[in-house]
Amino acid sequence: MLLQSTCRRIALARPSTLASTMPLRAKILAPGSRQSSSAADIKELPGDEDNDVLFNTHGGVRSITLNRPKKLNSLNGSMARKIVPRLREWSKSDLANVVIIKGEGRAFCAGGDVAWLAQRNKTGTEGQQESKDYFGLEYKLDHLIATYRKPYVAFIDGITMGGGVGLSLHAPFRIATENTVFAMPETNIGFFPDVGASFFLPRMDGELGTYCALTSEQIKGADVFFAGVATHYIHSSSLPDLEARLSELNFKDYDSLQQRLQIINSTIEEFATG
Repeated sequence: MLLQSTCRRIALARPSTLASTMPLRAKILAPGSRQSSSAADIKELPGDEDNDVLFNTHGGVRSITLNRPKKLNSLNGSMARKIVPRLREWSKSDLANVVIIKGEGRAFCAGGDVAWLAQRNKTGTEGQQESKDYFGLEYKLDHLIATYRKPYVAFIDGITMGGGVGLSLHAPFRIATENTVFAMPETNIGFFPDVGASFFLPRMDGELGTYCALTSEQIKGADVFFAGVATHYIHSSSLPDLEARLSELNFKDYDSLQQRLQIINSTIEEFATG
């Protein structure tokens, strides 16, 4: 209850502008000025899972659906190796106006596949190297998202923790619902908040990020918006209509990225309940 009231006090003190709705947006590089090249050589490998990520085209929207619902869409190397090349492909397409990422089932993404990593670490040197390679791959994906040239919208409808935070917090638009459960729970397993947490947690108002990092405390529902983690709060039943609306948007060739973000923000606001 104390955390809930803190989140709401923070929201009341925050100015209502587009810049303030994206308080955690990475400013290491100006958005769209220099896209990360660190992920240029990433591609699928033999043995990667089939259909753990689904891609779809609907009008101007290109969607990514994390599709491991029985594993709460926990991120693994196979998924990252599918997502990175597709993001790079879409960044060069004049037909791709908006990228949406979402999760199948009751989670957006519960984090990295820690069970798999632990299992591989027990197998010796080769497995330990696989674990190291996974983290490098994950961080390159996060950096690509943070420097992406296209508008990127994360539907964080459900459990959003650890690696799932990395897939969403660097986006200019992060949409929470009544189902959202946000946490950076790494300290519970003797790790530290990663996926860019050292950038975004200190920038949360009221030392809330420090508190979340140290305690692994969960923030739920509308409080994810009030805390500034999400840029918008929408009831989950409205997400399909929002996606359809975004697919209909047409940008002028000369519209800057900032102008496109303004148009998308206004569109999302039509559905927002917070």
